[in-house]
Amino acid sequence: MKKSLEIMFFPGFYGTIFDLVDVEYNYVNYELDYNKEYYPENITADDFQFDANAYKNAIGEEFTNNFADLYPLDIIKSVKFDEITSPRFYNFENDRLYAFFEFVDDWKSIMRKFMDDNHDWLKNIIKEEHSSRSGYMSFMSNDVDEWYHILFDCDEDDVDTNYLEEMIKYMVIEKYGTYDTAYRIREEIESYTLENIYEGEFFTVNA
Repeated sequence: MKKSLEIMFFPGFYGTIFDLVDVEYNYVNYELDYNKEYYPENITADDFQFDANAYKNAIGEEFTNNFADLYPLDIIKSVKFDEITSPRFYNFENDRLYAFFEFVDDWKSIMRKFMDDNHDWLKNIIKEEHSSRSGYMSFMSNDVDEWYHILFDCDEDDVDTNYLEEMIKYMVIEKYGTYDTAYRIREEIESYTLENIYEGEFFTVNA
């Protein structure tokens, strides 16, 4: 089975370590402060053009590769970058990163065993994360037993990707730490991603 799924550890761009405004501001001002001799005499910040879409896709591909390399799972054969999607407004959500996940043939039995072995742990997490409350309306079941039916009692083509994405997240968290380490996992992927991205590749100077 192969599906395009969201990588749940990706923080998005707005207000994060990958923030486009910060990247542009920091790069341009560094160049003007420390490397101005390499540019035309009257250059200003307005002369720098930032290819934000190319930067976003490069971050998405690098983040995907690092996620796959650092946190492999037995159920997944490969993970390849698909696309970045952005909300029209950033009031309630951030950018999302999607990748093509290719699963092993017996992924259902492996995932089911994981859920059986960690039933109580998953029951508590799912109850906490997917229960509606003031200011938040959940569109997913908060009953772990219902997740079994949603994930396994259907054809592979019809499996609800929202539940599949979340279960992959839980499998990574359980295998590589505890639920409290979710932020550490995200930060590690971010760190490796930034190490392999040179912002200067996404700027041109029109002067």
